[in-house]
Amino acid sequence: MIEFVLLFFGFLGGVALNHFWRLFLNVKEVDRSILHDFEHYHWAIFLVTIYLIYTNEFLIGLAVAFAGDELLQDKPFAYGKNHFVESTIIGLLFIWLFLFVWYLA
Repeated sequence: MIEFVLLFFGFLGGVALNHFWRLFLNVKEVDRSILHDFEHYHWAIFLVTIYLIYTNEFLIGLAVAFAGDELLQDKPFAYGKNHFVESTIIGLLFIWLFLFVWYLA
């Protein structure tokens, strides 16, 4: 039961973080930063990778919220954006990291 509670609150926390990001942060400042090429699904893959090391369902809830928000965007997975290639490379590196940690776990 505690796993479901952690999953649920992780999901709610992820939804809250997504709304906070859109409402209060200046997107123009992010466009000039290193975070420009990072998409929600990158963070989702990273959180699932951390979950393999530190088993906590809260992380999975956050990852599901981030991945779901990515799918609901106008241009998911940076498809059609100027940084599509860079974003894809980052995504592939995170997938490689996930597979590496999964193999070691």
